[in-house]
Amino acid sequence: MTHEFPHHVLDFVQKHYHLTYDYQNLNPVTKEKASLLFDYETGTNIPWLPLAIDFPRNKMLEEAQAVRDRFVEHRNDSGKGWHSLCIHGVAPHVTSRPEDHGYDSSQVDYSWTEIAELCPTTSNYFKNVFPYNSYQRLRFMLVEPGGYINPHIDFDKPHIGAINISLNNPVGCKLVTEYGTVPLEDSGSVVCFNAGYKHCVVNDSNEDRFHIIVHGAPKNPEFNNLIYNSMSAVA
Repeated sequence: MTHEFPHHVLDFVQKHYHLTYDYQNLNPVTKEKASLLFDYETGTNIPWLPLAIDFPRNKMLEEAQAVRDRFVEHRNDSGKGWHSLCIHGVAPHVTSRPEDHGYDSSQVDYSWTEIAELCPTTSNYFKNVFPYNSYQRLRFMLVEPGGYINPHIDFDKPHIGAINISLNNPVGCKLVTEYGTVPLEDSGSVVCFNAGYKHCVVNDSNEDRFHIIVHGAPKNPEFNNLIYNSMSAVA
């Protein structure tokens, strides 16, 4: 290890990082119902699903790095060196649930923040290319060198609630779940991520790790086709 991490984080990583998920156990999903993987009531046992979709990774990474000084600390009770910045949301600094920032969640409006103007390639991609109709929180996420996110569960039942996009993922950075390490590439990758299973992050490198997390409403049938084709590729 290049950096020191708390014992509870290291114990979780060492216990689970080498595991692999067997997609052969997937229940068949029709193309028309593929997006039900995102339905809270239906849920899914899939811990993650790589998506076969292109994005302008190099330019998006450059834009994230260019606004590095605008990032704010994210959930400081949940780790170390974890920061975020909203491209779309209530405000650039409202990176958690609105109520965690003193807002009434029933009264807030989600919209493109000033960060979208500073990151035109990124915002254009999500406005005009990515297969979503609308967004709630759309955030840059940053874990500093030596940073970590404590093992935690975000939902009370397994389901895929967001898309995780790696803009970079330096050697030594790991997103580890109960089912193994999510295959995020330093050259860029997109995965549906199931935060209903326990997971944590360590950045055992000397580089900032930049990702994007997408919450919103999928555009069907385009999104259904993407999920179905991606599932067919791994099953």
